[in-house]
Amino acid sequence: MYNNITRSRAYLDNLTGFIRRTYPVDPTGIAPARRGYFGETWRLASPDGDYFLKLNYSPRRETYANSFHVIEHMRGHGAGFVSEVVKARDGSLFTRWDDAVLGVFRWLDGETVQDERTKREEYRMLAKIYTIPTEGLSIRVEDFSTRAQAAYLDQYARLRQDGHETSARIINLLDSYKGKFDRRGGRLRLFSERCAGDVGPRFITHGDAGGNIIVNGGRFSLVDWDDPALAPPERDAWMGALWFDWARDACERALLDAGIPYKLRRDRLAYYCYHSFFWYLTEYLEAYFVLRDVGRDWVETLGTYFTCWIEDGVRLADMIE
Repeated sequence: MYNNITRSRAYLDNLTGFIRRTYPVDPTGIAPARRGYFGETWRLASPDGDYFLKLNYSPRRETYANSFHVIEHMRGHGAGFVSEVVKARDGSLFTRWDDAVLGVFRWLDGETVQDERTKREEYRMLAKIYTIPTEGLSIRVEDFSTRAQAAYLDQYARLRQDGHETSARIINLLDSYKGKFDRRGGRLRLFSERCAGDVGPRFITHGDAGGNIIVNGGRFSLVDWDDPALAPPERDAWMGALWFDWARDACERALLDAGIPYKLRRDRLAYYCYHSFFWYLTEYLEAYFVLRDVGRDWVETLGTYFTCWIEDGVRLADMIE
């Protein structure tokens, strides 16, 4: 994602050559990992086991770069269920290659699963993360801003000025949902103001934990810590707690078992839902600006966003006063 580079044999040879020179790894094969949405992922074979490679070319790649010291911090405090970073020969936690931030991790066998069982285990793992001290971490602190909506409005203005035929069609699509954008933008501003006035405790949060649980028999791992932030638990919990009473109860029980007596707040759940609606949309549009000439029907691709799972979340958030 975020570039249209051809993944040719020469590209892969250059990549594995870089790994061989830069890391204590001797690659013997490489194949698409088919894990993760953001970034480019590969499974690298070697005589001492397999590795997971992730390259981030996106405009948010510096956030990804900053995540590595957070992963090391968590593992250093006993969170062995998060990804194990493989350091470069010079001790670096990540490297840069071909305009991307590159991370190498130990390969984790298993499948990415998301169901009630993994949701409960997700909350247990996150609760353990929340007990980890945060002093000394250089990490974004939640401020409950409306920056996601502002980013969307900037992209909308960019589409207006673009002059591309497809951009004009996308404008027509977005304009057909103007009432929806106005209403959700107003709700985002409402909950932003309400939450910013009473921030409460902040913990190391994942931001997209539900879709990043790898299950291998009875072992659970929580991967892809690409955008950690110091935030309240609702940043991680909203995708389940808005939908299901059992999920909200399971999250609060996991927190209590970890020594964190915390009750999820509905206004914060609503904030993260409306924020995410705009944030995910900006990711679609950013991908369009970079990849619009690769032959995809971008109007159709964007159109599917307005009928996807997040609509159910917004419908529930709309019921919160």
